[in-house]
Amino acid sequence: MGTDTLAIDHAKENIREIIINPSGIHILGVSKLSREFDHLGMDTWHACEKEVIRPEMLAKPLDIRTAIMSFTETLFETILNVLDMNDAPSAPTLDGAVDGRIRNGIIVYRSAIGAPTAGMLLEELIASGIRRIIMIGLAGSITPRCRIGDLVVPTWGIREEGTSYHYLPPGHPVKPSHETLAELKAALGDIAYSEGGIWSTDAPFRESITKVQDYQKAGAVAVDMECTALMAISTFRKVDFVSLIVISDEVFRDEWSEGFDTDHLKKSINSACQVLKGFLSDE
Repeated sequence: MGTDTLAIDHAKENIREIIINPSGIHILGVSKLSREFDHLGMDTWHACEKEVIRPEMLAKPLDIRTAIMSFTETLFETILNVLDMNDAPSAPTLDGAVDGRIRNGIIVYRSAIGAPTAGMLLEELIASGIRRIIMIGLAGSITPRCRIGDLVVPTWGIREEGTSYHYLPPGHPVKPSHETLAELKAALGDIAYSEGGIWSTDAPFRESITKVQDYQKAGAVAVDMECTALMAISTFRKVDFVSLIVISDEVFRDEWSEGFDTDHLKKSINSACQVLKGFLSDE
């Protein structure tokens, strides 16, 4: 067995290095590596140097300008139904994608859940020639004015996922593309929707009521796991991005309320996909 090195937080300022080798476990002093990097924060994640692995290395020739990203089976299948793409050929395999279809200048992907995998898929889509991305997703409401089945258009974001900090420094605002946002609102027409901030997190099981209330007061209306990362990547890569969210659950009370399997939510998802169809037809 080779030598494995593990870092253990023995105390907040006493990180020790443990080496496991065939002869046993040896505790050394505070490691030089831990001392060197323990104080560094997210402001160091945004590197300007050339990357070792670049998305164009994994790009596929798509010859398509617009891509649709979704995250759940129900959303993906409804998009295909509404766009009459159930029998469309499979889209090229890209990292982060669970499934995809392509036809008549439209490409639809179902991404794995979470900012890192969604970001990987978005990067490869952009490298493959995509210049406009529409995200159709589900999110939890953090305000009583958005209930299960309501539509939300995120106009800015609270970055509590890690991916975005590799593209934009802390404090840099994230938001959708101005013109594409206006086009989405026009496609919504008379359909009721809310707009405001979206909070994206890597830890859905750590959404405390205090944090929910604080972000609600700041103007956020929903919480998901991907949106702010995709906003940041799109800004960094200079492509258009917009998202349309359907509220699937509510986290603004002490008890969680969800409607994932309800007919009400399914109807709202269908409405969102009809908006998407109108949006695409106006291109």
